[in-house]
Amino acid sequence: MQKLNLFYLNVVENLIFSSEPEDEVVQAICEVTIHGRISSKSSEQKFDLDNKTSKLLLQLLFKNYEKSLIYLNKWFNQTDEDIYKNSETAVNFMICVEETLFDDVINKSIDEEINAAERICQFLLSGHHLLNFILQDQTLCYNIESLSYLAKLKFVLKILVKATNNQETLDSIKNISQLNLLISNVKRLIEPTLAYTNTVFNFLIKEFVRRFSFSSVKHISNNTMMNWMTPKQIIGDNLGITERYVLIGSKYIQIKRAIQNGFENQNSTELQSVLEKDPQKMFPYFLICVFKNVLLMQKNINVLSCDIINVPFERFYSNKRHYLQEIVQMSQQVSNSIELNLLMLQLKYSIQFSKNVLILPLADMMESPLKFKESFIPCMPQDTLYDNLIALRQNRTTDNPTLYVKKVQQTIGLDQIFKKYPCPNGHPYILFDVIFSLMKRFLSKEILVNFCGRPWVITKCSECNENIGGTNHELCPGNTRLEDQDRTLRGYCLPTANTQNDNPANQRLLNPANFHILRFIIHCTLFFASNSKPNELIEIMHTKTLDLKDFFWNYLHKDLRIISKILNLNMDQVFILLHLVSDKMLSNQSSSFTKWQSKEERKNYERDFAENFIDCILASYEQTIAQASQELQKEAKNSNDEIQKLYFIAYEIVDDENHEFLTLYQGPDIWKYQPLCDYNVFKTKLALTKQYEHKILKYLVENDHRIKLIKNLNNMMKLINHINDGYYKRLPKHVVKNTSIKHCALKGIISKSFENENLLISIQAFQDTWFNSKQYLQKYAGRILDHI
Repeated sequence: MQKLNLFYLNVVENLIFSSEPEDEVVQAICEVTIHGRISSKSSEQKFDLDNKTSKLLLQLLFKNYEKSLIYLNKWFNQTDEDIYKNSETAVNFMICVEETLFDDVINKSIDEEINAAERICQFLLSGHHLLNFILQDQTLCYNIESLSYLAKLKFVLKILVKATNNQETLDSIKNISQLNLLISNVKRLIEPTLAYTNTVFNFLIKEFVRRFSFSSVKHISNNTMMNWMTPKQIIGDNLGITERYVLIGSKYIQIKRAIQNGFENQNSTELQSVLEKDPQKMFPYFLICVFKNVLLMQKNINVLSCDIINVPFERFYSNKRHYLQEIVQMSQQVSNSIELNLLMLQLKYSIQFSKNVLILPLADMMESPLKFKESFIPCMPQDTLYDNLIALRQNRTTDNPTLYVKKVQQTIGLDQIFKKYPCPNGHPYILFDVIFSLMKRFLSKEILVNFCGRPWVITKCSECNENIGGTNHELCPGNTRLEDQDRTLRGYCLPTANTQNDNPANQRLLNPANFHILRFIIHCTLFFASNSKPNELIEIMHTKTLDLKDFFWNYLHKDLRIISKILNLNMDQVFILLHLVSDKMLSNQSSSFTKWQSKEERKNYERDFAENFIDCILASYEQTIAQASQELQKEAKNSNDEIQKLYFIAYEIVDDENHEFLTLYQGPDIWKYQPLCDYNVFKTKLALTKQYEHKILKYLVENDHRIKLIKNLNNMMKLINHINDGYYKRLPKHVVKNTSIKHCALKGIISKSFENENLLISIQAFQDTWFNSKQYLQKYAGRILDHI
């Protein structure tokens, strides 16, 4: 096991990221990942690698596939008995080609992604004969050219799906002519293949459904310019709204069927008999059923005058008629994002009708937001730098070798050690300088620490990208010294959603998944508050906006995207997850936190909320969602909804029983749904595994700064090797010590052949690595001391 751990470390930290891996390295990695063994001249060591681990290693390797074409082609075309293992390797290779393409459009706008897809589409059109060869004539074999071609085709299709899956995304595209060109070229590229296979179109439908939702297929089918992507011979003629409410249990199903039978028999007898069992507990389910199964599905019916609905409503809920009027008005405003509106309605009733004391403040905030102007609302940011300073001052006698300050606490106050500054836009940061002096008298793990806290280098604010820090103890313009005071804001203090990126975040005790699920619920609560008390709501907000609904609507979509990214789920699965959390909120579990009057109360509330309503769902969320999906399928069999057919297309595309695949494209693994490998996905999955499993990968995750910064290694080594090769012997140590890189460049010490662009990139790599790793120096030094 120790040898395997060393192998992991060497591969991840040294070999994989080499710009030109040698054939022997490629062979060693392929052997251990595909065959589970490492061979040497003297012995052979076998390992039992799980699928995720082998895929991780292969993905890292294939990033450099252009440097290893000959060997990989040889590997893919080994003997027939290895064909299935080669198939799995080929799929991983394709994923890596796709990821390399997606890396180029990370943090780019949708217009820039469309431009990138169009450029690749032009390349594919120029080699259209190769696509025909792959899809029609080629016998089952694997080579780099064919696999990379298919991977590029999948990249183009995925960007097309992302750009067209809903009307809101279409409306956000600035260069619509470029999108139309991409749609036209993709149609030229794949439509001729329809005579031979529906595989590519099945893949498109699968992407729409699994990456986004069932309703995206309906959206495409109703668009005359794009409905060629969803041929009727594949999806049929009728598309309904996904019926996820079956997941909230028997109460909903009973009411739903009673309503359906009521319209069929033209009486409300069955519906009344269902409701009279427990009218109060049935009420939220009754409202959801009326909204979904009557107002949305049968718009020609006037609910306010329909006896089938009105008679039971007057009998059991005569004093709650305003709820019925409310959902009628809401149904008239729903034009898109129907599934999100359905989820929000369920959340609203879960909040309003729950008896759990953890939910009471949410209900109160929905009805009277002004009460929370001076509250510490959950999921809002706080001045963590101030909290850290206080914690350090209170813990100044710690014996932790990673931050040992015992020797300086009598001479230097910790309030002088750390100094706090804001960027030009007000985002705070701390500067401190750490110098370790290891002396013989301090071999008992004591470290002499000296701090100055004044700026000496410039970097970028992580929030807004403005310059922070400074040089020679001079601050950058717009940066000032902050007094030591708590800058935590009360009330609602987030800026507009479009100023924030889609990277996962967390606050206090919450992990990223818990944080964004709870923040989604908070934003849903405030969205409904904007309907009932807009004037009160604006009073508790630090960011003023003219359109409150749009403000919170944008944050709801942002949180959904981030939850999808963190848990590696498509939007349908995210909705299933949130429906289950919402249903959990209707339970009557008890707790003691009902107020948010201090930061400590907020932290405890967030912890309790996650433990009561979220953790139990996330503990085995993949299995939970799979079971929920089976329930959806089971219910779909009892109706004529075409959603059952779409479900089969999305999740069971190729029936491979008793079928011999003659061509490369027919292999189901080639088109299998493969979400992109994301670092956060591995991080989340490893966090949910047992403590003793995957120890070395967990170690790498815990020290993720090391992995993230390895990308800089290549550029750093370029500069180091260039100086070593040409000038190392000519530069005495005292000269190097007193010479800056800028001075080297000006004096010509660095060769002119080392282009300016390379020099800047290399310097940036050094700077980025230093800024992101210096915070770990104390921990590193503490670990080194253990071995002295």
